[in-house]
Amino acid sequence: MEGYGITEASPVVSVNPSPEVRVPGSAGPVIEAIHLRIINEKGEDVPSGETGEIILSGDPISPGYFRNPEENAKSFQEGWFYTGDLGKLDAQGILYIEGRKKELIIVSGFNVHPQEVEEVLLEIEGIAKAAVVGEKRALRGEMVKAYVVPEEGVNLDPGEIAKFCRKKLPPHKVPRLIEIVNDLPQTPTGKIMKYLLSSQGREVEVGE
Repeated sequence: MEGYGITEASPVVSVNPSPEVRVPGSAGPVIEAIHLRIINEKGEDVPSGETGEIILSGDPISPGYFRNPEENAKSFQEGWFYTGDLGKLDAQGILYIEGRKKELIIVSGFNVHPQEVEEVLLEIEGIAKAAVVGEKRALRGEMVKAYVVPEEGVNLDPGEIAKFCRKKLPPHKVPRLIEIVNDLPQTPTGKIMKYLLSSQGREVEVGE
């Protein structure tokens, strides 16, 4: 049963109502107590189906962070809470989560949402976990880097991983850097702590 929640919303924002009518892959419709908008960088509402930042208002929304005026000024503006999460609404008002705004990767001017690439990586037989980040290089700009954890007893080939991704993704979203690691740092709830990711071994750059 998928849904979307955040501590500042006490915590439920949306949820699929029942197994019979759930929309797989979505976070379901927004609950009645929450007002939700999807906006672009200019603060304008985006059309249905387009990705933008999720902002929230309503009685369940926290009035702010305790003794943290700097963060309040960034996150709470004119009655709206800016979540930093990226999502989209379909024509029926069903919410889809696309990732975190601060994790967005810019490759040659194109936006890359790590979650989309991670979902493709997890389709590959033998990959148990995957995390995608932006890697800044002095001459190349930002590149898509994938950390992948193999299933027990599986030997992964970075070249084959890239080859699979090219069939599923446009060129700017295909990982150019791939590192096979033993595990990924996670919170007790299973969320990957990407800010702790660092090179643990051999990083392979794969060609186009």
